Amino acid sequence: MSIKKTLFLISTIFCAALPIHAQSESLIRSPGLRITNNTDLDSTSVINSKRCSSDVLGEGGITRAHSTNEVSSIKIKLACGLNRENCTADVYMTANCNKSGQPPIARVILDVNKGIKSVVPANNSPFVLTFNGFDASISKK
Repeated sequence: MSIKKTLFLISTIFCAALPIHAQSESLIRSPGLRITNNTDLDSTSVINSKRCSSDVLGEGGITRAHSTNEVSSIKIKLACGLNRENCTADVYMTANCNKSGQPPIARVILDVNKGIKSVVPANNSPFVLTFNGFDASISKK
């Protein structure tokens, strides 16, 4: 193979790899979700009306009482699947979502690249969920 063909091949491979590298960098640099639970109860979420965070992530899917849980951006993107701009999370004040029969306290709408877009509180919930970007906080009213 001639030197020109070899250089052309190397530069083509390099240029083709740049978008892949840029995408992997954005996955690494994307902020995760930080959930602070200021209550006496554990909390979990049902993502996109499908599975409970504790079923999918185990202990990492539970924000324990009086603690902060950081969920990586990769886990958030995997949990939200293709619904990345309007991923929904129904938040429960239990360690196992709705399995105990408790109603959700709020519905969170999340864009995996921009953060929490909105929170819709449940009627008569004794809890309040506040947010700013990728930070959420649960407190008793």
